[in-house]
Amino acid sequence: VEQPPFGSDRWTHVVFTFANANTGRTNGVGRLFLNGKPAGEFKDWNLAVHWNPADILVNLGVLYVGLLDEVALFDRALSAREIKSIYEQPNGLQPIFR
Repeated sequence: VEQPPFGSDRWTHVVFTFANANTGRTNGVGRLFLNGKPAGEFKDWNLAVHWNPADILVNLGVLYVGLLDEVALFDRALSAREIKSIYEQPNGLQPIFR
């Protein structure tokens, strides 16, 4: 991202999606969305994720200094439309998870 929208005076909505994991082929896709808009894509890699709960670890904010709010993990890659809809919610994820 050439001009990331991060700053100490504002929140930035960040979403990462991953698709086609564990297919054994180089069809994995990762996408980055910032403030509800596509900001980057990484394609054509052999995305292997091992879901044994004893072996899995999710790292958020590695080497990041700042605040995180409303962290959510989904069991599928959200569409660009879904991400934009969540970004535009005045109360964030709260109305979605009642």
